[in-house]
Amino acid sequence: MQIEKNVPIPPAGRSKIEIINDMEIGDSVLCETYEQAMSLRDALRYRGLKYTTRKMDDAGGWRVWRLE
Repeated sequence: MQIEKNVPIPPAGRSKIEIINDMEIGDSVLCETYEQAMSLRDALRYRGLKYTTRKMDDAGGWRVWRLE
């Protein structure tokens, strides 16, 4: 391993919590991978929110919807 100095930290993306807080009923998020979709789904489930997921063949990913 080698120590490196002055390597810039890339900006962070939006966290799942920020995304969930901004989602209204009927909103959806397209995730690039199955793992991302399941992580978002788990975060919705943990907060007691209803959701559904579907594989989107035409969009090339997985979509997670927030339900009522």
